[in-house]
Amino acid sequence: MTAPGLHPAQSNDGSARMLLALKRVSDLVLVALALPIVAPAFLVIALLVRLSGPGPVLLRLSCVGQNGRVFGKYRFRIVYMDAERRLRAAERDPQGDSGRDPRVTPIGAWLARNGLNRLPQLLNVLRGDMSVVGPRPITLACQRDSYPFQEHLLQVRPGIFTPESLVDEQFARSETDRRALDLAYAANPALSTDTRILVTAFARMIGLRSV
Repeated sequence: MTAPGLHPAQSNDGSARMLLALKRVSDLVLVALALPIVAPAFLVIALLVRLSGPGPVLLRLSCVGQNGRVFGKYRFRIVYMDAERRLRAAERDPQGDSGRDPRVTPIGAWLARNGLNRLPQLLNVLRGDMSVVGPRPITLACQRDSYPFQEHLLQVRPGIFTPESLVDEQFARSETDRRALDLAYAANPALSTDTRILVTAFARMIGLRSV
């Protein structure tokens, strides 16, 4: 068993190290199965993002991954390139649509709502930057703030799908709540937990919100 307070990667237990190896293998298998299915959708989404306005199709956000390695997390662009100007204009116009973020393109709002803006992160999984399931990636800005317990989160690869998937999406969670879920996952990773997160996240993506 894993020693109390330690991540499995820090334990001398060979079965714990085997678990992490199996997780990497399962990541590669899942991506290999998913890529032929999502490739057509990837191309269609890329075209829609290009048509939504000037700017790159993909954005890279600098994050800190396992063992402190910095990588660029890919995602489809969901905002206008002049997002801040649009936000300031909306703030000056109280009659505008307050229920919609003026920085986000219509296609971007749909992509974010369904989690499809994260599809390019399958490439991060192939590269070994991320896992299919894991804690939320830590941005460089957050690392510079020396967020408490960050060292524990950096023992595992960050994930596309996160432990938040297991919590009712209508429940208002603070940043502290979300990070607590990440820490709990990092302390006790398990393939059974990964399976629950994947099933729940997929159910929500296809509209089965109550699952």
